[in-house]
Amino acid sequence: MPGYGGLRVEVPAITCTDADIDAEVKKELSRQGTLADVERAIALGDQVTLNLQGLRNGEPVVGLNTEDWLYEVGKGWVAGGFDDQLVGAKVGDDLTFSLIPNGTEEPADFEVTINKVQELILPEFNDEWVDSNVAEYDTVAGWRSALHDRLSEAHLNQARSQIVDRATSALAELVDIEPPEAMVQGDLQARVQNTVQQFQSQGIALDQWLSATGQDANSFVEGLRIQSLKAVKVDLALRAVAVAEDLSVDDDDFEREFERIGVQVRQRPAQVRKAYEKNDAMSELGAQIRKTKALDWLLHHVEIVDPAGQVIDNDVILGHDHEHDHDHDHDHDHDGHDHDDHDDHDH
Repeated sequence: MPGYGGLRVEVPAITCTDADIDAEVKKELSRQGTLADVERAIALGDQVTLNLQGLRNGEPVVGLNTEDWLYEVGKGWVAGGFDDQLVGAKVGDDLTFSLIPNGTEEPADFEVTINKVQELILPEFNDEWVDSNVAEYDTVAGWRSALHDRLSEAHLNQARSQIVDRATSALAELVDIEPPEAMVQGDLQARVQNTVQQFQSQGIALDQWLSATGQDANSFVEGLRIQSLKAVKVDLALRAVAVAEDLSVDDDDFEREFERIGVQVRQRPAQVRKAYEKNDAMSELGAQIRKTKALDWLLHHVEIVDPAGQVIDNDVILGHDHEHDHDHDHDHDHDGHDHDDHDDHDH
């Protein structure tokens, strides 16, 4: 699989800019702002009270029918292009248009009545306001410095949360063979079952969710199949990297994994090992550990850049003592092994 050693992936910028800080300041000022009625046309940032009706084939769309809803123009909460339809309208206007609601795939017919247009008036931003409204800080400079540190950490965490998915996605694109259908079907079946179980645990009926999102059962399964295809490609690619880089698994690797699993299931490492051996699952576990090593190798050798193309040090993203969240598509499910099938429980 040529090319795996020269992958380049983009993550969100990890630096905090003055614009980021200004946006955070404005968010806090907005909490203390006051709304004033205006008679002009709607502009971005205005607070608009409106009646909203969304229809599909003449039937109301779940979540798109409300009266006297206060909405900030520019949030993009309803549908792509929805806010553009509002800009320029005035109180009393009735708007009709068709758009695809967020989270759905089918268009809906919108009917919107503008009841009120208001502008948010922000308080004056100075040391006195900070002292009165922001705990632990009494000056603009001090608070902005603290915001810089907090936002910088948040940006770094965001990049860290995306690096595994983006690196494995880039790796999967190098796989030029058709994934074995049996592997795809096995992954797909597990995804469908997990999704249905999640809906049931939340009290959500699958057919109602499909209707609300404008999907049918076939399109729902097809969407999951795309994820399964990627998961299998990632699985195959990591196996290939492990072979190419001669990554092996020794008993110390097994012991570390048994310790990690033991913490999760609240059992001693020896008990976990016994369960794997009894279920004849040591070979499978070894293969999974080897793929995890391949992922670690990949993350340390991929070139990481921000949206501006600036290279980011891998150690900054990964950390020197990093522990990746390996809950990605190719990871193994320890629940499939009977850790409780022994005499000496350690609960």
